[in-house]
Amino acid sequence: MLANRVAMGRGLKTPRFLWVPFDDALMLPLGAEAMADTPDRRFFYQREAMLQERYRKESNVQGTPPTLDDMLRALLSPHSIRQKKAGQWQ
Repeated sequence: MLANRVAMGRGLKTPRFLWVPFDDALMLPLGAEAMADTPDRRFFYQREAMLQERYRKESNVQGTPPTLDDMLRALLSPHSIRQKKAGQWQ
């Protein structure tokens, strides 16, 4: 069974559950204020911004990297490596 989540919970153990990381927050590096035009979307994108900030802190990144290459090097690659080392994805 595939579990699409931010992190695996205590009861979701391999091999029965395989983690599919919910890393949507990393797909919106420039913010999504313009898309937050309804209460539901506003709530969703606020949560995504909180996750992105958490991932930045874990990678010791201040603010949004200025280029896509910087974003890949400073945030996306380290985040993926941490997930893999934790055994959270195959």
